[in-house]
Order: sequence, then C-alpha cells, then structure tokens
Amino acid sequence: MSQKIRRAEYFHATVRDRPGEGYHVLSQLAKKGVQLLAFNAVPIGAVSVQMTLFPEEPDLLLRAARAEGLVLNGPYPAFLIQGTDEPGVLADIHGKLYDAKINVYASTGVTDGPMLNGVRFGKDVIETETVVMRSVTGTVRRVSAEHRQFDKFYLD
Repeated sequence: MSQKIRRAEYFHATVRDRPGEGYHVLSQLAKKGVQLLAFNAVPIGAVSVQMTLFPEEPDLLLRAARAEGLVLNGPYPAFLIQGTDEPGVLADIHGKLYDAKINVYASTGVTDGPMLNGVRFGKDVIETETVVMRSVTGTVRRVSAEHRQFDKFYLD
C-alpha cells in the first residue's frame, strides 16, 4: 500500500444553488490560471451550495477570487492523499490519523474499483461515477456523468 501524502490548504465559498453556477465559478478561476488539486460541492439549505476548493497555489486563488467578487473562507489545513485503492486502505489511513491524535473533520475518497468506476478517460468523453451518502436521512445517490467539454478540465 503506497500513498503520496501532502499538506494543502483549502477554502470554502458559498454560492447560489442554480444551474451553471459551479461551471461559472470554476471556469472564471481557470481563466485566471487557478489549478485545483481537489474540489467538492454540497448543498447547504434550500438555495445555497458550499464549494470546497483545494488550490495548487493558495495566493493565486485568493487574487482570482477577489477579482471575481467570490468571497472565500479560509485557508484551512488539510492532507491530500493519493495512492493505490485496496480493501481497507481508507480505514488504515484513518487509523494512522487516529494514532497521531489527528481529528478528521471530513473525508472524501475517489476510487476506481469494484464499488465505483471512479474516473474513466475515453477518446471523446470523461466518465465519472460518484456515490453521495447523507447520514441524517440515510439517502444514497449514485451519480454517473459524461463530460464532453474537455476545455473545462486541466489534463496533463
């Protein structure tokens, strides 16, 4: 089990929950050269979404957000962990954090394995599959998406 662990900073931004708002924010940041290591968005209340942005360069994100009138909260400290997907790997990582007396506020994983297809790159499409679980209601949603506008992604 091999993992790459790095320290990172993340920021929150709250935006209106309406079609295209995520695209608008992310595309404006991308035009200003902001590279994101990770991103998450969850609904809060009936009309808002909280975006969590993990920038490669926090200062660049702050400047770009200020220019776009996007209010950010943060920075907050985080670990980004990349590695091989194996049974129990997430539990092992959380065990090590527990042993180090590190409290985990939130944890998100992306996988490509027997439970999910994760992210798949095709010639003309990027396919993603996500499971969203809400502990309060027990709701489980499986979201499959096809992305065909490659210009909105930073691909090495």
